[in-house]
Amino acid sequence: MKNKYRIDTENKIITETWDKKASLDDYLLLKKAELSDPLYNPNFDVINDLREVDIKYNEDELNQIIKFFLDNIDKIGKRKSALITKNPEQVAGSVMFGIKSKSLPINVRVFSTPEAALKWISEKKKK
Repeated sequence: MKNKYRIDTENKIITETWDKKASLDDYLLLKKAELSDPLYNPNFDVINDLREVDIKYNEDELNQIIKFFLDNIDKIGKRKSALITKNPEQVAGSVMFGIKSKSLPINVRVFSTPEAALKWISEKKKK
């Protein structure tokens, strides 16, 4: 499997799937490609499937990810980001990302199944 993203314009969802060996550089390269895709919309919600990744993010790497988002804040709208995990290391890294992303217009939640993530993403935004 390779790191990839898919933009579903009909449902307004971006799905990212990550490889076992995904590194910080891999993540940033994929995000740059995604942001420059003609179908990209900053308000589409995102589902990140992290179940196959060996996550070993440290605080510095998480800070670099947040900096990337802050540097590209004009390309990031208010949206949901569901992180699908399957082991404690993935949950811990995802929760740390959620805590550090509070300065961004992204509502981050961690899920253990794609169905639960999609259900949350699909919920209407409350007024």
